Amino acid sequence: LFHTNYVLNRFNQIAIETKKLKIQQQRDNVNFQKLKIDYIRFVNLVKKITTQKEVKISNSFITPSLDDKLLLSLYRHTPLRDDFGSVILTDKDLTDEEHNYYNITTSTLHLNKYKLTAFRVYGRKLYKYPPYINNLIKEKYNNGFRVLFGKSKLEFYKNPSLSKMFQRIMKKYVPNESNISINDIRKATISYYHKYKNIKSQEHLASIMLHSINTAEQIYQRKEYDD
Repeated sequence: LFHTNYVLNRFNQIAIETKKLKIQQQRDNVNFQKLKIDYIRFVNLVKKITTQKEVKISNSFITPSLDDKLLLSLYRHTPLRDDFGSVILTDKDLTDEEHNYYNITTSTLHLNKYKLTAFRVYGRKLYKYPPYINNLIKEKYNNGFRVLFGKSKLEFYKNPSLSKMFQRIMKKYVPNESNISINDIRKATISYYHKYKNIKSQEHLASIMLHSINTAEQIYQRKEYDD
């Protein structure tokens, strides 16, 4: 019995110590880990690729593809995780509540399946999109796509392919910085809001991103910017 109690107590101590180290690491990240790209730079990049036929990068010109415009615009508007990688395209509301889908008629994303711990708190979510994003999605739909992003018009990418696609696109437009990820954009957005926006705006952003404001502060926020 003594040996059993000793083992259980030791496991509890290890768990407490591990949790403490994790909290310390998160605080260090917030205080010292720099952003790969800041929010304003990302916003300006999205404006460029959605308004210009060609974007000058270093000494060359890039013609933004439809997916370039759409994927970056979606993360500018709604910085979710990689949930855009499993979205059905349709022109009507579906009774199927087990899949994520986008209704081009109502300009609405129905998010029915995402990170389980967040889903238990927020449940099914609806996101309304502005005309310029809906028009990009309609263009894909009119070209025969029935998934928002995928390896074919009818088949989703397998995770983490959407994340890799995002990194490839960002590498084209920010060649001096490697592997700018979806998570980097989430960090940049939160850091900007926590520096320049009021609490109400921060709470609204946290709701959009499907986590608490405490999670935003403790995990995603960064105090320093990369100039």
